[in-house]
Amino acid sequence: LAHDFPLPPIRAELLRDAPAGEGREWQRYFCRWVAEHIDAGNIAYAGDWGVEMIAARTIGNLRDCLDEPAAIQKTWMLNGSGDCLALRARPDEHEGRVKMWRKQARIGRLPPIVVWWISGLDCWVLIDGHRRLLAAVLEGREVEVIGVYSFHDIWYPTEEAIAKIELERATRARGGALTERAQIELDRRLVEVHRGYRMWRTRAWARVGRGEGREG
Repeated sequence: LAHDFPLPPIRAELLRDAPAGEGREWQRYFCRWVAEHIDAGNIAYAGDWGVEMIAARTIGNLRDCLDEPAAIQKTWMLNGSGDCLALRARPDEHEGRVKMWRKQARIGRLPPIVVWWISGLDCWVLIDGHRRLLAAVLEGREVEVIGVYSFHDIWYPTEEAIAKIELERATRARGGALTERAQIELDRRLVEVHRGYRMWRTRAWARVGRGEGREG
């Protein structure tokens, strides 16, 4: 995951013109930039993507992830932590840009950080905003979070739902009349069984030597 995510530094003029506390405006900014550079070594491969503001409190270790050791082990597909992994080491808090972001945090103009859901690791990866996160932590402020994830819609009917529908169908086939309420409930279950669900799933490629990646 030592990936240099190609989002550009946020320039002073962009920060000056951005509405204070408007996380969704930053969301649109990041989406536009990624879409324009999708063939420039970006993580955003072709497919369906979701981008939304998520509550920082739902990522348990968010405020501590910059202090994680450089080498950390996560169980593939069975991790279940929902935590966050930082792609870079903790920045120096005396660095100029960290000081600048601390000032923005104090006046409520700190842009959101960006995290990417990796389904194989069952956790988030911090891909943009390491200095902004540190600034928020040092100032004791909350940080807004933009969550990015790839997904596909699939149908997963449960055995219980199917069994109930089959029972009601059998009752009707035997000539048993359904009450109006039972008919409404049957219709609702039919809709639920055939409803699609959005699964967050990350594609991965195996790299052979230093050559091109192979999809896996």
